[in-house]
Amino acid sequence: MIENAVRVLNELLAADPKATGEFFQLGVTVNREVCDHPTIQVRGEPDSAEGVLRPLGLLNGLFQEGGRVIVMHTDPETTTIVGFSIGILDESGTVTPEEEPS
Repeated sequence: MIENAVRVLNELLAADPKATGEFFQLGVTVNREVCDHPTIQVRGEPDSAEGVLRPLGLLNGLFQEGGRVIVMHTDPETTTIVGFSIGILDESGTVTPEEEPS
């Protein structure tokens, strides 16, 4: 299922890179209960009462499989999204690419 999600995200990126970039920059403030969810990825400080949920964090909450997560690749100079792939999330929170972006 995660492979299909990555394929569709790369198709979306190819069809409309500008809209894809804008969409993945969206973020909403969420409460501590969402921050503590076991699979949804939220940005924020561990002791904070709230965090920021972005689309990739929700997608990984839905599609994460045995430590495999969706990775968004960006151009380091422009921060433009250049592709999506699958990575392995270890216990420390580090992601190692399983494959190169399509």
